[in-house]
Amino acid sequence: MIHLKNKLPFLKEKTIDEYNQTILMPSFNLMEIYKNAKDVEIDINDYKKIIKKEKNTYSNDLNYKVMKMINYLKKTIFDEEFLNRIIMKAFFIVNYGNFVINNKSFIGNIKIDNKEYKFGLELSFKSITYAVEYDHIKTRGKLNIERDNVSIKYEKRNALEHKKNNKTFYHVYNTVLLEIYNKMGIQQVRMKKTQKYNYYLDDKGIKTVLKIDPEDNYTKQEYIWKCPKNSILKSLKIKYQYPKEISNLTNIDKYYIGKNISPNNNKLPTKGNFYEIDKSMFLDYCSNKCDINNLWEEIIHYKKIK
Repeated sequence: MIHLKNKLPFLKEKTIDEYNQTILMPSFNLMEIYKNAKDVEIDINDYKKIIKKEKNTYSNDLNYKVMKMINYLKKTIFDEEFLNRIIMKAFFIVNYGNFVINNKSFIGNIKIDNKEYKFGLELSFKSITYAVEYDHIKTRGKLNIERDNVSIKYEKRNALEHKKNNKTFYHVYNTVLLEIYNKMGIQQVRMKKTQKYNYYLDDKGIKTVLKIDPEDNYTKQEYIWKCPKNSILKSLKIKYQYPKEISNLTNIDKYYIGKNISPNNNKLPTKGNFYEIDKSMFLDYCSNKCDINNLWEEIIHYKKIK
């Protein structure tokens, strides 16, 4: 068994300047600027304003504290995506903002005109948590180490409201992504939940959706599970927020089976071909009344009669 905390070797000591040779380098390449802004989770125009500034310089003591934290993260975090999300944001603050750092936390901010970009990081023996606040968007990520598994959870809340003609308009787009890994660092489950709402309240507090559209005013939840025989099970549920009397949209509750197209990858794939299976078959499998072969046999039989 590979202990997750020892999966990545401790890096040799670097200075902040040496580390900056590989990340967040100012560039006139629009694609690089867009990618960096996306990684930092900030509007590209605000990002361009910030990187025009001269980078901060620090004492040897503060430089050591920052790199000690980064090297600890690299030693502890096995998932590169989660690690990079933290490092990119932390160095954005280090290079262009103000921050306070100690052995267990990092808190910093950057002022951008009338807006503020804030980033915080908290370390404990069993978890690593970061959070970002910027404009009307809040994001949070947490890696949690349990006895039998490791979970990584990302949350993002994007809520915008404005008033017009005695009405308050709401535009909400929330996402939650949960990934669960075994002790070897191999992903077993992924869940993604999306909530999208576009509506207004009049001066009497009556809620009215802005338009009837399958891409608006819904809650969508998708699970995928790693299964035997190189198989993946998936469930998809979509619940619309429209009253029945004004919409013919039907809530979705479907189940699928597919092959793992990247079996040698520690992460579950985000793409692939899936085939719908009957809900009763899915429930039978979950209650051990049938095995994965029975589900595939059902698909083969369905293909023949179709």
